[in-house]
Amino acid sequence: MTLKRRQNIYKKVTVDGNKELDYLSGNFVRMDIDDYKTYRIPSYMSRRPDLISNKHYGNPHYGWLIMEFNDIFDPWDELTTGKIIKIPSLKKYYNFYNKNKQRGDD
Repeated sequence: MTLKRRQNIYKKVTVDGNKELDYLSGNFVRMDIDDYKTYRIPSYMSRRPDLISNKHYGNPHYGWLIMEFNDIFDPWDELTTGKIIKIPSLKKYYNFYNKNKQRGDD
């Protein structure tokens, strides 16, 4: 999924005359995916959401989803060796995405 498609989930707001995405009040705060597996981060994947994504999804581009789902802001401090994280189901994520995406550009 490209960044542009992911942006459709966030509310668009105007701040000081500039169109921006409101990352704090988007639909991700309501992401209720109950289908996930847990994963203990090994040392060679520490601080690397791209490697974790590639292992579980066969694609390194879903690291952002893993971080968002686990409420992780900084992979350097929060994706550390031994930490147990949740890996959401991509099928359930796409169901959530299709249900919540905004229609059209503002």
